[in-house]
Amino acid sequence: MKIYDVSMTIREGMLFEEKQSPLHPQLVIQKANPEQNKKETTLTLSTHLGTHILSPSFMLEGGQTIEQINLKRLFTDVRLFDLTHVKDSIKEMDLQKLDIQKNDFVLFKTRNSFNESFLEHTVSLDPESASYLVEKQVSGVGMDGFSLAKTEDTAVYQTLFAQSILIIEGLLLKEAPPGRYIMSALPLKIAGVESAPARVILLKNPPSTPKNI
Repeated sequence: MKIYDVSMTIREGMLFEEKQSPLHPQLVIQKANPEQNKKETTLTLSTHLGTHILSPSFMLEGGQTIEQINLKRLFTDVRLFDLTHVKDSIKEMDLQKLDIQKNDFVLFKTRNSFNESFLEHTVSLDPESASYLVEKQVSGVGMDGFSLAKTEDTAVYQTLFAQSILIIEGLLLKEAPPGRYIMSALPLKIAGVESAPARVILLKNPPSTPKNI
């Protein structure tokens, strides 16, 4: 079995959309008990930092929040497609060339994965490609890059969330070849929020029954 960790590492100084963003994570390490050398770390961060999962409440009033998502939708078969040839936005014509089926959870590997700063020439979905994914009735979509869509393209999120399609952003797919995987993408269980950081792994050729069960 091959395991691909496709999550960004949360660390002080990591980039977040803008180089001087006030949303950089802050880690404060304190010695809880100097005599025993025990440490406690306080972490302050945006729930949209690094690899994270978005719920419909990000765009829809009264939409499902993170802790309400059925985890079966995030521990699931996924299909990873290679779109590293795309230079700007992923168009509907790009997706039409892919074998996307109903209920697929799709991951798109772009040139974003080869530049962890994600600051320049970010590849994203355009509104027409989002509508195409709705038409194909996918379960979810994940992509490398800070954002699935350009800042001004709120229609991309609204289109997907209106059909309860889940979104994962900030994946690092550089090392993962295209193909089928089992994905474990579990967000922090935070009540009432629209987004949460997640540790996302892809499993290739997993055993039919995990050894620890």
